[in-house]
Amino acid sequence: MGTCERLDQISKETGLYTACQLRELERANLIRALEQTQWRVSGSAGAARLLGSPPSTVASRMKALGIERPRGSLRNTAQTELAV
Repeated sequence: MGTCERLDQISKETGLYTACQLRELERANLIRALEQTQWRVSGSAGAARLLGSPPSTVASRMKALGIERPRGSLRNTAQTELAV
């Protein structure tokens, strides 16, 4: 996304993250939750439940943070389920 300081470089003066760093942290956390749920947003096995947020909030944060479901992710999930 943008150019901001690395997340492991907290301000030495204040011990705080910048707004840019927080945005990147939120983005990385949301992507991690989506990957763990095979990009399901809602339902009992969805990222929203994992994050403790309403599905509409997860969907709007995805849009705001520029997160899109990878192409072929549904196909890969279906192929994985067939292979099992």
